[in-house]
Amino acid sequence: MAREVWFQLVDEATRDAYANTTVDSLRLPEGAEDIADLRVAVWDQVKPILPSNVIAANLRVYANRAVYNDENDQSLEEDGSIGAHGGSKKDALIVEVQLPQRSGVAVESEAVQLEKLLDTLEWKEPKRLCASSGQHWPYQGAPELVDLLMKPLIKHYNAWHR
Repeated sequence: MAREVWFQLVDEATRDAYANTTVDSLRLPEGAEDIADLRVAVWDQVKPILPSNVIAANLRVYANRAVYNDENDQSLEEDGSIGAHGGSKKDALIVEVQLPQRSGVAVESEAVQLEKLLDTLEWKEPKRLCASSGQHWPYQGAPELVDLLMKPLIKHYNAWHR
């Protein structure tokens, strides 16, 4: 008989809710008996928000938040029975998303990658937008030209000045 199971998706790196998700539930498919079946059902439901290289085997399931916070890696065995686990929102299963490793190096979250990228950027003084001083422009002093160029020039200067 199919039953409803409550779970919370968490990020392995931060140990917080994955992608700002909240506790959710799903109806287990008919015949689902073990944790491996549960992982597949959870993966089917949440795969749109997971990186494309995450599969059901990358999900580690814990009995509840207290067990997960214990940090003794007491995850539920794949062949273990689902039993009464996840029977209520208060006692939701914790499903940890483990990002696959590439070449023996753990893949970093997007936030960490963005922070590293911004740290490596080197801001350089912008080049002059034109080589002349503008004294011989046919539209020298035209208010339409000034209005048109003022905002992009200020934006460019402010971006460089930061």
